[in-house]
Amino acid sequence: MCQVFAPRNAERHTSMLAGLLDPGWGTGPFLPQLIAWENRVADYEGEVGLPLQETIKTATVVSHAPSAIKEFLKLCPAAVTASYEELRSALIVHDQRGLLYDH
Repeated sequence: MCQVFAPRNAERHTSMLAGLLDPGWGTGPFLPQLIAWENRVADYEGEVGLPLQETIKTATVVSHAPSAIKEFLKLCPAAVTASYEELRSALIVHDQRGLLYDH
């Protein structure tokens, strides 16, 4: 039944990847959107059986992040974008500090 509604084929994989590469994040809080995107990345990786390259994840987040996040990243040391885990950690800290200082 799953093969009828979600067939595993190149067209589906291409479509999934295209959606990941252009996430279309909105203006709401960024961290929940990032986590939802990471869940879609995990779905894609499970579907194709290969991990999405860290450099692709990093480039996608940096190039498609909302302007406030891009401004934050401009002020960060280059090491923040050296790996996806570094980038993710910086974004989590940024979000937590925002919660602390915005209230």
